[in-house]
Amino acid sequence: MNFESIIEYQKRDMLLRKIQKEENNDKNHLKMMELAKSINDEKALLGKGSVETNQYLEEISRLNEEVAKISVRIEEIKGIFSSAGSGEDEEAAKNEKIKLFAELNSLKTKLINADRKLSDRMNKLSSLANSGINSINTINRKGKEYEATKAEYEKVLSQNNPRKLTIKEEMEKLKVEPELLALYEKNKKIVKLPVFVTPTGNKEGYSCICGMKLSPADLTELKEKRMCQCKNEACNRLIVLPKAND
Repeated sequence: MNFESIIEYQKRDMLLRKIQKEENNDKNHLKMMELAKSINDEKALLGKGSVETNQYLEEISRLNEEVAKISVRIEEIKGIFSSAGSGEDEEAAKNEKIKLFAELNSLKTKLINADRKLSDRMNKLSSLANSGINSINTINRKGKEYEATKAEYEKVLSQNNPRKLTIKEEMEKLKVEPELLALYEKNKKIVKLPVFVTPTGNKEGYSCICGMKLSPADLTELKEKRMCQCKNEACNRLIVLPKAND
């Protein structure tokens, strides 16, 4: 296997990752992420406010209907109250008036409570409307700021694109063996880069770059296959032997 090509490929891949990391940590990119989160939070608040607004509107409608019904019944009772006892004995008229009076007081209490709830819901509705206006203004303002920041970030990307393209072209020209490339892609997900490393020391005492010394069995495998894996569980890198050291 051509380990020299995968090592050169790895160098360029690590350089691409370094550039990508710098782009991700660019102040404009970080600001974009912050603004995007803030905008999404405001949209979530706006959505929640919209749901609450509909709920309050439904409740206000129901309360208005309740107030109207109570008012009608109160007027009915007043009419009945004034005519109660006509053509009836005195005791029956008295009992009827007591019942009507009790119902009237109960309805008046309900009316007061309904009016209080209605006033509270109207205040909350007004507050939600103001909050919604504030959220919309914030979304518009931060949206403009996001676009301006994005334009600055795209300048950074544009400056890096030629360099990244050159690196990718160099990687393609290396024509790394598919088996080695698959091994690299698999291990770079679980191993701290670099995946492929050359040993330190000499044939009598090779070590991995993590400091783990190779066992006699590892040395034999390295000599025969030109590759072995570091037995340090915190490392697990693939140690390859350059031809110059054969």
